[in-house]
Amino acid sequence: MTWLLRIAQWMIIGMTLSVILLMGALALGSARAVSTVAFISNRDGQTQLYLLDVDHGVVHNISRKIDDDSQLEVTTFSWSPTSEHIAYIGAARLNFDLYVLDADGAELRLLAQTRAADVRPSWSPDGAALAYHATTAGLNNDVFTIALDASTPRNLTRTFAGDNHRWPQWSPDGQQIAFYSDADDALDIFVLDTMPGAAPRNLTNGEVFARAPDWSPDGARVAFNTFGILYTVAPDNRHITELLRTEDGFRRTFWSPDGTQLALSWSGNLHIVSADGSHPPRQLTEQLTVAEEITWSPDGSRLVFSGFTASGSRDLYMINADGSGLRRLTTHPALDMAPAWRP
Repeated sequence: MTWLLRIAQWMIIGMTLSVILLMGALALGSARAVSTVAFISNRDGQTQLYLLDVDHGVVHNISRKIDDDSQLEVTTFSWSPTSEHIAYIGAARLNFDLYVLDADGAELRLLAQTRAADVRPSWSPDGAALAYHATTAGLNNDVFTIALDASTPRNLTRTFAGDNHRWPQWSPDGQQIAFYSDADDALDIFVLDTMPGAAPRNLTNGEVFARAPDWSPDGARVAFNTFGILYTVAPDNRHITELLRTEDGFRRTFWSPDGTQLALSWSGNLHIVSADGSHPPRQLTEQLTVAEEITWSPDGSRLVFSGFTASGSRDLYMINADGSGLRRLTTHPALDMAPAWRP
């Protein structure tokens, strides 16, 4: 019986070690995912897509050629909610198209033509489809969706008034898409139910010159800006709140993961604004010209942004959300821009 007891003990020890090793591997994989930022750079001659480990400074190019001769120039991109894929607008031979790339760079797929360089693809919350705007006949812009397993995009605004419907953003619950449009002879924020046949609803009704809608994480508000003024609007009752008024303007806002703050750049500095307006804006940077490209870490503790130094170099920087610990992440003489943290 003694030898049976010893065998049982060794089996228990082996199982325990296996569990410890498995937990360690999972923790390491999670840490690597949390520390990964994708960005665009021309460090290899063309604007391509790269991954950066912000904790260790490791950079690698994950772009792929569409054939033996053509390398895609990346203009904009976005992570899928599952972090398994990256959707981006790629330019080759003067064509701008929507592609989906595996996060490890293994496979690249062409999804749809967009004919526009400033498209920012938006993922559905389940990662099964994308919303985007594309230039159609007559140089108009319409909002489309396409499923990853589909071959034909669906035009959501074909019968809608106006010529330009742009910047679609999927709601966190997947039931609506926000975009801005000139349908009512002004630039307004609209929301459209994703069910076929739904009619868009105007949230701003010409009260402000609205653009660049951005859903809060809970879907209760949509942030947008007009001539340097930051607003939010509630889709359920269309109540508009002014949060911030600046003199020199800004283009985009970036919600914190918990929805309590927004990051943005104005006067060349990174600022944090409370989402309910209860606190004055906090300035986080001073000696950098911060580009309007900011991304929060998934836990909301850090931000990465693209910034210019006095010498003119454009690199990626990281800073804690409380304004401490500013650190330069890249030092390449090329332009490093448009960072986006892996979900």
